[in-house]
Amino acid sequence: MRNVARLALRLMLFSLAAGLLLAGVNALTEKPIAENLARKQNAGRAAVMDADHFVPIEYDAQAYPNITALYEARNGEKLAGYVYELCAAGYAGDVRLALGVSAAGRITGIAVTAHTETKGLGSADEAPFLQQFVGSPAAPDTVTQADAMTGATVSSNAVKTAVACALSHCQDALDLRAAPEDEAGAEAPSPLEGLLASYGGVQLDLFAHLGFEDVEAIVETEEGFAFAMDGGETILLARDGSLLSGNGAAAQRAEAFFARYLREVK
Repeated sequence: MRNVARLALRLMLFSLAAGLLLAGVNALTEKPIAENLARKQNAGRAAVMDADHFVPIEYDAQAYPNITALYEARNGEKLAGYVYELCAAGYAGDVRLALGVSAAGRITGIAVTAHTETKGLGSADEAPFLQQFVGSPAAPDTVTQADAMTGATVSSNAVKTAVACALSHCQDALDLRAAPEDEAGAEAPSPLEGLLASYGGVQLDLFAHLGFEDVEAIVETEEGFAFAMDGGETILLARDGSLLSGNGAAAQRAEAFFARYLREVK
């Protein structure tokens, strides 16, 4: 009887020690794991949308089951667009995606952020398959016209299902409808016209210097200088050259231009 009691006590102490050990390991790893996941998710958002920060917003999860999260993408106070985090069943498990849509209603980027697929995704076939969506209107018809990855039909369908769900939400809930390309091209102002309409000021005919072909137009305003960069980005600098709006490589090019040509314009 005593042996049974001793054995039970030992088992109880062993279970208690194991439980305390597991709790300690969990406490030590929980925060780093969460931080690592947050970094990966933020990197996925940044890969599909050029923005300063991402603000989570609510959506109808029952009506749009492939959407796992939705964010407003902002540059300062200006709305750049939206980023969808998506999930759909693939060939060997869930396929997770990030999809960016501009405020003008066009797809800015799409990236696979996690998957367990053994075919297609993660290979050289992935890039052209995903790239075909970029620049297209954020409408469900975009998905029906997309080609599949060779030899990876199930994985392709998972991506297309998730993207179609997001684009339906984009059109129906956010009411983002891009103009047809011919209309958009006919109505779109030139980079200089866009700067003057938005910021006023006067044109500076300095952007033809060698080495700065990515600077499409510059205007001098009361506050400083507004740059229209190749790719559609607008960078604002103060009169002392400090950055007022914008980020990334475009901002660095504008600051380099200022240092070389505009430092004396005051």
